Amino acid sequence: MHLALPPGHGSRTRHHSDQSFGEVPVTGPGLRRSVLIVDDEESVRQGLTSILESEQVEVKTAAGLREAERFLRAGCFDLIVTDLRMSGPFCFEGLEVIWRARERSPATQVVLFTAYGTREVAEAARRLGAADCWSKSMPISEIVERCRALGIPVGAKRDGSPFPGGVR
Repeated sequence: MHLALPPGHGSRTRHHSDQSFGEVPVTGPGLRRSVLIVDDEESVRQGLTSILESEQVEVKTAAGLREAERFLRAGCFDLIVTDLRMSGPFCFEGLEVIWRARERSPATQVVLFTAYGTREVAEAARRLGAADCWSKSMPISEIVERCRALGIPVGAKRDGSPFPGGVR
């Protein structure tokens, strides 16, 4: 399998200062975190939303690259979780989501969430700036743990009750 990266992306890395984009920090104690979930499967978007959304975390969802682009133009996110394949078996739109998100907001952490994870896919995602690559088969407890490691306060529903199964 050969993955084509967007033009200009390979072993080189572009560095941007947050100031060049006119960004204002969106994280800090007491501030609500924002997450964008990009996946063509509604059940995946709903499942991740139910895990992540709380009084401390606002979740937006997009069914594909074009919808994700509208959200990216409108604002910044603390975390973006994107599927790899959204419009067909040979369309790796998730890599383009990573690239566009990192170009627009270098401080945004982006995670590739896929059922088609290979070493080559993970390496391509990391070259584009992905913070991590997750398997869609990973348990909820691991998703929660990895989100927390990325600074997203996960573990309680809006009413404050823990998730079923003891995930806290």
